[in-house]
Amino acid sequence: MNLTVRIRNHIDIITVALAVIGIVLMFFYFVCDTACTYLKGDIFGIDLKYIGIAYMVAIIAFALSNQRALVRILLAAGIGVEVYLVAFQFREDVFCPFCLAFGAVVVLAFIVNYERPQTRGGWLRRIIYGLGEAELPLIKQQGIPLLLFVILGYLFVVLTFSGSVTPAYGAERLSAPHPYAKVLGHQSGLSG
Repeated sequence: MNLTVRIRNHIDIITVALAVIGIVLMFFYFVCDTACTYLKGDIFGIDLKYIGIAYMVAIIAFALSNQRALVRILLAAGIGVEVYLVAFQFREDVFCPFCLAFGAVVVLAFIVNYERPQTRGGWLRRIIYGLGEAELPLIKQQGIPLLLFVILGYLFVVLTFSGSVTPAYGAERLSAPHPYAKVLGHQSGLSG
């Protein structure tokens, strides 16, 4: 039996296994004590680690309930989010192996769940539908391009993400004036 056929026959199990790996990676990130401890991020004040775990739990729930269109939509949006978060790591020049591995799991799960689009048409339509399509269960619109959800995921994180790479001790406010405050002509560390 061909590998593609085997994957298609066990797509839900493979998706759940990949999501469990994503959850495990987030737990490892909780105990990370390398350079990635400087990476902090949240969306609406909720730490990305918790959001990552909730995201993978949602993928597990949809995969187990055979909602493949919703799994593909979540994974497409996750790719948009991961593009931004990986770019953030490159921009700040601090890389977290657990975050990068989590992003790789999202991409791998997307590849496993990929279905060739049914649409036909010119080159522009093939580009728009190149990542596939999905039907929204409540809206019987046929074939919404997954590229739309990648873009929406990216825009969502652009508008809601707050992150830093400052070590915890560097982010704290000083409780006493800086020893050279008089020389510099100000009191650094105190709000005023």
